[in-house]
Amino acid sequence: MSVPDGIGDPIPPNEIHPVSFRLPTWRVVEGLMEDEPWVTSKLRTGYPRFSIHPKVQLLAADIISRFGDPGDKCLLFPFYDAAVRCKEFIERHSELPNVKVRVSGFTTTDKSDKKKQNDPSAPLATLTIFATFMPESEFAVGKLYLRVSGEAIGSRLGAYLCQCPRLEPTGSHTSSRELYATDSKSVLKKRIASLINDTASLSKVPTPKAVEEDVFLFPSGLTAIFNAHRAVLQAIGEYKSVCYGFAFTDTIKLLAKVGPGSHFYGNGEAEDLDSLTKLLESGERITALFCEVPTNPLLKTPDLLAIRKLADKYNFAVVVDDTLANYVNLNLFPYADIVCCSLTKIFNGACDALGGSLVLNPDSKYYNQLKQASTKFVDFLWYQDADVLEKNSRDVVERAYKSNTNSQAVVDLLNKSPVIDTVYYPSNSPTRKHYEELMVEKGGYGSLFSILFKDPINAQRFYDALDIDKGPSLGTNFTLCCPFPMLAHYSELDYVSTFGVDRNLIRVSIGLEPTADLVAKFDRALAACN
Repeated sequence: MSVPDGIGDPIPPNEIHPVSFRLPTWRVVEGLMEDEPWVTSKLRTGYPRFSIHPKVQLLAADIISRFGDPGDKCLLFPFYDAAVRCKEFIERHSELPNVKVRVSGFTTTDKSDKKKQNDPSAPLATLTIFATFMPESEFAVGKLYLRVSGEAIGSRLGAYLCQCPRLEPTGSHTSSRELYATDSKSVLKKRIASLINDTASLSKVPTPKAVEEDVFLFPSGLTAIFNAHRAVLQAIGEYKSVCYGFAFTDTIKLLAKVGPGSHFYGNGEAEDLDSLTKLLESGERITALFCEVPTNPLLKTPDLLAIRKLADKYNFAVVVDDTLANYVNLNLFPYADIVCCSLTKIFNGACDALGGSLVLNPDSKYYNQLKQASTKFVDFLWYQDADVLEKNSRDVVERAYKSNTNSQAVVDLLNKSPVIDTVYYPSNSPTRKHYEELMVEKGGYGSLFSILFKDPINAQRFYDALDIDKGPSLGTNFTLCCPFPMLAHYSELDYVSTFGVDRNLIRVSIGLEPTADLVAKFDRALAACN
């Protein structure tokens, strides 16, 4: 077997803080998921939250070598409560009786502090992080908490800490937020509120005004959803939530494993809505319904108007993940109590920084309770990530419109191919009506679609022949694809197929390349199929 070049290289190339990495062939993806050394030995990076950045691994190894017990592993967190939540998660989900988990704080000083440079008499700023120590056997449980919460130390903060003096123990449980501050955060909050309001102005539906004070920033989109979940539990009550529609894998896991648990309606169509209605009519209370609009990877759109009516009748909140519409294509604000978005994706576009946002609807019947719950949010989006997000998102509307146009052109080509069974895209979907009920003037159907081939072998041929970047993530300025179920659901492929997620599905995120060039590349890849 010939080994392709570039396995595991960062995407974008040579990026120090990449969000994706190269998986150039279908066989490479299989090798990765089977943990085969010819693939894993070449990995230089990994998908954030699924893997720990090398700089953060160095910090953890140093702490373990000096302060760990024999057989210990540790995970690092930017503030105390996150480390404690990880400890409690491990204790809850561990199969070991009386599992030993502990939390310790470590601090350093910032010798490069700008305030110190401007005023030599000023004290050095301090930076405190926290380690959750656990037996090595429970490390996978701890990493699952990192995945579903996103409360990790990111690559830029990790690199920053590696340049500071060595971390030393501290008994303090507080973390200075001084070094997290940047003017970019206020700009980002204003931009997000303006995006919501500008999009609403293109809709005929009366929409409350979003304001900067109701926008909250987080280190990832999943962290925003995690905090939305915490907020609704505090504001409404400790009841199960509903995951409506086949959402991103970690959203499903978060709702199932954190808090009281969840009801999963994985198809997200009329029959599921009927089943949910019967559940509510039976007297079952729920805290909130979480949904993506549209869903990833099947691009279905839930009947958000009907869901809103149910929520008003049965007193639960609606939390909408707007990542794929990206504050531009759809007016979701009138129907949601909370809108979350992964700023990592289309909003940023450059595939070089993570971020997430959470916006409270001031017209929500739970607004006062949610606003009170938001006082427990911790601003730990690292300032360097915020600066990158602010710079890259200045032209987000123009980029979203361009990717809409490119995507529809490629989908039109794929719709005509005799080797393709289904192209999953909002304009093709049986739920198109629900999408268009939310669409605004100038809005489009988004930059993401998935392809199912009639013959599974053609999925592999197409993937290998397609001359674009291949790896995880979406919403990038360049076109990117991956066999999404293989990466996200490899251990449960039979299960997810019951919700229509075929193991051979290829997910494509369309970028900003010239439209004709993209169509030509996809046409050539189709020619490789029999």
